Amino acid sequence: MKLRHTITAAGLGWSLIFIAAPRPAAGQAAAANPTAAGQPPLPSLAVILRGARRAQAASDRALEQYEWRERERVEYLRGNGSVSKTETRTYLVSTVAGREFRELTEKDGKPLPAKKRAAERQKLLRRAEWAERHPRKAAKRKLRAERRRKQFRDAIPQAFHLRLLGKRESAQGCVYAIDAQPRRHWRAPNKSLKLLQKIDGRFWVACRDFQVVALRLRVLKTISYGWLIARIEPGARMHLQMAAGQHHPAFPARLTIQADARLLIFKHYRLRTTVVYDHYRPFKVTTKAQSAKRRAQSAKRRAQSAERKAQSAERKAQSAERRAQSAEHRA
Repeated sequence: MKLRHTITAAGLGWSLIFIAAPRPAAGQAAAANPTAAGQPPLPSLAVILRGARRAQAASDRALEQYEWRERERVEYLRGNGSVSKTETRTYLVSTVAGREFRELTEKDGKPLPAKKRAAERQKLLRRAEWAERHPRKAAKRKLRAERRRKQFRDAIPQAFHLRLLGKRESAQGCVYAIDAQPRRHWRAPNKSLKLLQKIDGRFWVACRDFQVVALRLRVLKTISYGWLIARIEPGARMHLQMAAGQHHPAFPARLTIQADARLLIFKHYRLRTTVVYDHYRPFKVTTKAQSAKRRAQSAKRRAQSAERKAQSAERKAQSAERRAQSAEHRA
């Protein structure tokens, strides 16, 4: 996996894990609840986080039924902050068999050639066909991914001190600001959870429906992927904005990342990444087997319709014959 995509995927992944944080640990429910004089008291931190978790769970379930466009812009920076190189990519993203699939459609502002686009689409169809042929394996894979996410979510209240900062007014309206600082003496029970000891963050929850509308994360200690593959240096910052559409709940809208990173230890990069998520629409992949099944069902319905028409014509002919016999009898 390329370094730029590693950082982008990591940023969105960490953000969504934070957003889905569960109830606070014991003792945090009674955390400071700042209220201006004359203003009604704020809900407790436990109530806000519980509402945010329910809202995010609904968004996660809904997102699996959608596809969307992802426009990624990566700027490679010099030491003085000027841009030395820019890469842009556009993807069509969907969820297939419980896993996100990114189909490349444009590169550096140019549409992908038809042959390469067809190859990208074939990858999507192969994954969908595999899930169709092996439903149990696909279900187990989806369950394992959900268990990993749940493990992270359940660890957050123990790994972080969560503090309600109060009510704010923002572009999205009234929001509750919540700060998350790593607990100094917390120890990760396994290797994958050590990430939580290396970041802090702050997120904003809508007062009206508890949808998370924005989140910021900061890397405090070096984060490594693999032994020598990639490292994200301290000081990296990530900002995720969420937005609700007319027909869907809050989905990711914009992710910005600025990070110093090393690839294979020797190569140093300073990156500024911006990802815009838009064009959300309901989606369901159709495999060859599903197409064949639908054609067979359609042919069956047409045959049944033709049979009903033939039976109706036969009944009409019998009725006409009876009327002719009756007329002959009367004559």
